[in-house]
Amino acid sequence: MTRQFHLLSLILVLGLSFCSPRTKEKVIHPTWIKHNLPNSWIIYLPQPFKTSPLQGIDSQPGYIASKVDSILLNYDSGSELIKQNIDDCKLSKQVSRAKSEIENDLEDYVGKENKIYNLTIEILDERVAIIRTPIIKGQHRVQLTIKDCKSGTWLNIYGENFSEEREKLIVEIFKTVEFNDK
Repeated sequence: MTRQFHLLSLILVLGLSFCSPRTKEKVIHPTWIKHNLPNSWIIYLPQPFKTSPLQGIDSQPGYIASKVDSILLNYDSGSELIKQNIDDCKLSKQVSRAKSEIENDLEDYVGKENKIYNLTIEILDERVAIIRTPIIKGQHRVQLTIKDCKSGTWLNIYGENFSEEREKLIVEIFKTVEFNDK
């Protein structure tokens, strides 16, 4: 009985570890260029892309555009009024919070009756990000939402109606996001 219990416990632990988001080694293409976004956010973009800030009232919006095709991404960055305490900023708590937001549809991600998005939790530069991609390619929004718990700043980047090929590039771009706290 004890041996079966230990074996079952080991299987459960291994199974849960495969379901947890992982920090992946970031791969940035050598020809991609570093761009500084507002509130200490950094993104790497392929050479035909440029960033342009816009004037906002309570946040710092802008856009990311390709000079050679029709890719246009809007971004918005700002700060929350309340900074989190150190314990709340632990990666495990941030992952739990992101899972809860998705499960409870707090950010209107899923639309429980008519699911149109796939959601993934990614660890980017030791921060939890939610990446939303449409189930039907070529329709709906591709979006990155990431927060820096310690500073209270957030970044949201999105675009709509991209082909599957363009969506893959955009998600690859999303995964280069960093926070300049070094």
